[in-house]
Amino acid sequence: MHRLSLLIAAIALLAGCQSPGVVELTRPLTDNPFAAAILNPNRLAPQSRQHLRQEDLLTAYRNDPAPAIEELARRLEEEPTLARRAALAELCAKTAESLYGRKQSKEALAYYLAAAELAYEEAIDYVTSDSSARPREEREMAEALSILYNHCTGRLASILFDQGGDWRQPRLIQGPLHAYLLRPPTAGSGFFQPAYFDTLIPADYLEVKGITRRKVRKGLGAALVGHRRTTPERKAADPFLPIVGMGLPLTATLHFAADGPETELAFHDVLIKDEIQIHGRELDLSTDFTAPLAYMVEYEPATKLGWKGMLHPDKYEGNTGLYQIEPFRKDQIPVVFVHGLMSSPVTWLEALNTLRADPVLREKYQLLVYLYPTGFPIAYNGLNLRRRLKEFQEHYDPNRRLPAMRKMMLVGHSMGGILSNIQIRSSGERLHQKLFTRPLDQIDLTEDQEVAVRKMIYFGANPDVTRAIFIASPHRGSEVATTPIGKLGADLIKYPQEFLFSQPLEEPVDGMTPLAESFIRKPPDSVMDLRAHGPTLEAILELPVHPRVTVHSIIGDRGKGDTPDSADGVVPYWSAHLDQAVSELIVPASHTTITPHPEAIEEVRRILY
Repeated sequence: MHRLSLLIAAIALLAGCQSPGVVELTRPLTDNPFAAAILNPNRLAPQSRQHLRQEDLLTAYRNDPAPAIEELARRLEEEPTLARRAALAELCAKTAESLYGRKQSKEALAYYLAAAELAYEEAIDYVTSDSSARPREEREMAEALSILYNHCTGRLASILFDQGGDWRQPRLIQGPLHAYLLRPPTAGSGFFQPAYFDTLIPADYLEVKGITRRKVRKGLGAALVGHRRTTPERKAADPFLPIVGMGLPLTATLHFAADGPETELAFHDVLIKDEIQIHGRELDLSTDFTAPLAYMVEYEPATKLGWKGMLHPDKYEGNTGLYQIEPFRKDQIPVVFVHGLMSSPVTWLEALNTLRADPVLREKYQLLVYLYPTGFPIAYNGLNLRRRLKEFQEHYDPNRRLPAMRKMMLVGHSMGGILSNIQIRSSGERLHQKLFTRPLDQIDLTEDQEVAVRKMIYFGANPDVTRAIFIASPHRGSEVATTPIGKLGADLIKYPQEFLFSQPLEEPVDGMTPLAESFIRKPPDSVMDLRAHGPTLEAILELPVHPRVTVHSIIGDRGKGDTPDSADGVVPYWSAHLDQAVSELIVPASHTTITPHPEAIEEVRRILY
């Protein structure tokens, strides 16, 4: 037990301090002081309070909001001013919040609609125009109205979502100023049906933790997080849904007709199109690419999955899979991220956050992650990755007609780089010669044993992988594997040998080389495979790389700048370097900090460009 405690302590040190996720807030996030005051449900913003006092409506509003709102609306129609519009929009929004807090959701919808409509034109002007020439007070008020429009749109979308019903049918809502006929878009692509999701949350009500920089863009509409759970039925139809479900960014907009009650409520798929055309002008849509990723991670036991999957890989074999973090797009190139030893896809969170927020990469690529329990030997894990890639290709492109599927890319960190390296090489007879002195059919193996051996030692390079990026990958192993902590980890890895062979060999048989006999005496595991100059790694490097594949290396040196004598604390330069790499970047990072390091992410971004 003492040895296990030592290993867990080491894991805790490597894992970092704050795990990523989200915290739901009771108030929306905003960096605009005026907007923060407007969105405060407990008191009026000073500007609006002063305006109501000037209009001699402050006392009336406090006694009964509805008549005061009606009177202020009448005065706005007679003499429109920005201050009067902002005050009325705030009163409607405050009333909506009060009604919603009293569980009067239906009544709240009407006031949210009114507030959004009052802020609508100003929000459009603010997003599309250069407001720097306006007086500071007007500029702040215009920005606040833009934020208010977005906020009310998000609240309305969230309430309607919670109410359920058929989104395709128009809804008549009687507002405090007039009626609204709410309907979905009548034509066009790039929209979500809200029923696709099980949860819909305005992104400004989510505080993101454990991610360095939140990737957002200000614009028109309410940035939302849509989460779709993974159920057995959905998994059967789409085997690449993540265990934790799929969290996606989307944006809700309300478009008010110039005359008449028709109001369009649209849910935009910003991964496809992040702009909208209104009044003949192109407007940026508000987007939050970070919150959906953090929301997904909130459901994953990331701090346990990595080390438990190493120590007891058989118990977590069911989690193995290639997972999409967004719906499949037939014209986008798949980029698969493969984590390393004692890790999980969470190691890629910073990279995914940055890369998906890039509009050029978002248009060209679709990002996937590979999850696997890391205690199994490299040959077994490499075989499983090969299977999952093939299943993905056969599922979405059974007739091999999609050009994008012929340009797949792999990005591997640490041992994930080794698994990726196996996918771009062909075994030929080399692995057989390392393990056996005679043909397999002349060795005393059962049929099941022979089939299992063939699958692991005979394979061809995946012809549809065209590029591989290796990050801190120990191609020639690491001395850490043979240190006391490495030996301890190897000793603690336990799994039934039936996972490798349905009928495990208990004794060596004639025709085996000394290397194969050593595997019988001590079944292999991932840590043992990763020892410096280990036979498994040396054998992989002897295999030829497919001529179509372009290789890149990103290597850490902990900031010492002493390459080629450098190391990242786990992997030395001599192990990570590959002669066939067309580019090699040295990053001042340790082995565990290189995947979120800005220079490493920027290099991946450059390569994808």
